[in-house]
Amino acid sequence: MKNKPLLLLVILSLLLAGFACSTKNKIGETVAPVYLVVSAIQPLHTTPVLSLRKHFGDVNFNGEPLDEVVLVELANEFKDPMAVTPSSYQDIIVSSYRVSFVRTDGGIDAPDAFEESINYRVPSGETISIDKLVILKAHQKLQPPLEYLQPWSLGFEPSTNYISIACEALIEFSGETVTGEKVFASGSFMITFMDYSDSE
Repeated sequence: MKNKPLLLLVILSLLLAGFACSTKNKIGETVAPVYLVVSAIQPLHTTPVLSLRKHFGDVNFNGEPLDEVVLVELANEFKDPMAVTPSSYQDIIVSSYRVSFVRTDGGIDAPDAFEESINYRVPSGETISIDKLVILKAHQKLQPPLEYLQPWSLGFEPSTNYISIACEALIEFSGETVTGEKVFASGSFMITFMDYSDSE
C-alpha cells in the first residue's frame, strides 16, 4: 500500500530521526577516569551498494529488504578535565553494542533486540565516527511485525491498522579503558518503518 494516511506521523518521526540523546557512565558507577559518550547518531539514507537514495526505515527497497545503518559519533571525555592530562592509558576500547526497540505508536510487537561484537578505540579526549553501524538487519524485515508491512503481506500492522510502525531505537555501547575499567554509553532516536515509495 502506497497511500499516506499517516503522513504527519511519518514526517514528525523523520524529523526526529537524526536527534540522539546520550548518557554517560556516571561518576561513582565505574572507577574509570573517563566517560564514554554517544555524541551523535545520524541516520544514513543511501544503500550500501551504488549509493542509491532510499528512505530510512524502508522495509522494501526496489523489492529487497536492506540493513538499516547509522553513523555514530563516540567521545571519550574526562570526568575531571582540569585534573587529567590526555593519556593512552585512558583510551577506551568499545567491544560491543546492543540495539533494542520500543513501539511509540500504540502497537505492541517490536523488532527483536540484538547484540554484536565490535572493536573500536576511542582515544582519550577525542571523538571517533563509526560509519554504517547496523541497527536493524535485513532479515528482520521479513519477520513480524515488519513483515506485515511488506507488499506481499497484509500491508498494515494488525494491532494498530497502520501502514507504518513507529519505534524508539536504543543503542547501548559497552567497553573498557586500556587499563580495564568498564565504561558504557547509550543513545536513542526515532525510526518509522514503512513500505515507502521507491520513486523520488
